Amino acid sequence: MQELGYKSGENIEFDIQIAEGELSNCASIAEKFVSDKKDLILAISTPCAQAASNATKDIPILATAITNFEGAGIVKSHELPRTNVTGTSDLPPIDNIIELIHELKPDVKKVGILYSTTDASRSIRQN
Repeated sequence: MQELGYKSGENIEFDIQIAEGELSNCASIAEKFVSDKKDLILAISTPCAQAASNATKDIPILATAITNFEGAGIVKSHELPRTNVTGTSDLPPIDNIIELIHELKPDVKKVGILYSTTDASRSIRQN
């Protein structure tokens, strides 16, 4: 950030809060950011983004480490979010992965896929 001209405490303030794996902490932190009138909220993970989205419709929210923003209920659609939330998805390029599997191991018959059902954005968007 310094290379871009930002100096902590001079022209930018970072308030880094960690939820410690507790979902209720996400909501408390988001509510505090709203009451402190932060200019932007960076939410890292689906629960943090959902908590921030629930806490404010006015403060811009930049979110990351989310597979499916629409599935998590924090945007109306991927093409037109129509909310104060935007960010980057960690959805892997499934088609490219399948192609690579066939290229590296053409005789593969069974593929195991591991994912967590506790992530609200777990539904993979199909194109």
